[in-house]
Amino acid sequence: MKPLHCLIISLGIFCLAVPSLPAQDESKPDPEAVNEAISIVKSRVDRQLQRVSDLSAEIIRLDTRIEREVELIVADLSQVGDSRDSRTEVAKLKEKVTAGLKRSIEKYQRVRSQVNLELQNTKAGQTRQDLKNDLKEFDTRIGNRVNQIVEISQSLTTQKDFQAYDDYLRDTRYDRTYYSEVQRLKSQEKTQNRRVTQVTDKQREETIDALKRSISNLENQNRLLKSRLNSIQYASQSNLIQEDLDRNRQAIMTRDAQIGALQTSQQSPTMEISRRATKEKENMIRDAASFLRRDVDTLFRHYSEFQRERKQQNGLMQQLQNLQAMLP
Repeated sequence: MKPLHCLIISLGIFCLAVPSLPAQDESKPDPEAVNEAISIVKSRVDRQLQRVSDLSAEIIRLDTRIEREVELIVADLSQVGDSRDSRTEVAKLKEKVTAGLKRSIEKYQRVRSQVNLELQNTKAGQTRQDLKNDLKEFDTRIGNRVNQIVEISQSLTTQKDFQAYDDYLRDTRYDRTYYSEVQRLKSQEKTQNRRVTQVTDKQREETIDALKRSISNLENQNRLLKSRLNSIQYASQSNLIQEDLDRNRQAIMTRDAQIGALQTSQQSPTMEISRRATKEKENMIRDAASFLRRDVDTLFRHYSEFQRERKQQNGLMQQLQNLQAMLP
């Protein structure tokens, strides 16, 4: 039965049959309003994409410059060694640069750990592929620094088999008669080699120990990852866990090969330089390190900002998709 519109009149009730108007469907959005919103969000997405692109370009520029400068320092330093004039100054300079490279590794590892936590959080606001690409870049930088430490370590002076004494023929006069006699003096080359290797042997062992600790840490990580791989709790992360396992296994193989190279290989060729030249080289490296610290700090600030902007970009793009889905 059709609904009736009733009019109550004082003399009685008269019911007039009038068709009802269709009810307004409030669940359906106004297409015109949706299109207006889509236009605004598209504009926001375009601006956000540009901000992310600009930050990405700046990060790439800084990263390229940092890597180039570090490579130049390491290559230059690996080509020189101590002389009798410089004594152990070159070896000590290599120790300072190695310490700086280790600090760089620690910084990259801290940021990498934060990215890895975001990757495990499904509501982080960034795509898994973006975060996995970031992790790959950090792993590459860490690997570069380890290789550079090994390169410097391979250039460190090693113990050489110099003869203990140098023989000199000395002419002497006694009672108007000249005599020739052989005098033995301690070898200056052997003395210098012993002086330097007291420093360099320790540095090389410290590098080997650091590589061994790295292998131990990676093996511990793999034991934990394997236990998670067999756990229902981490079933949704099985692919990520397997990738971490494979990456760690490859790193272990690389570290093991580096240890073998340091333990068995000969010192790479170097050129002896004077104390004055060593001092100037140290000044040059100090200046470069000052600029590098500034660039690295700026790089990580930009990366933090890049992550925030990328999250906002993803949020806007999701908002745009939701609006577009409202249209018939």
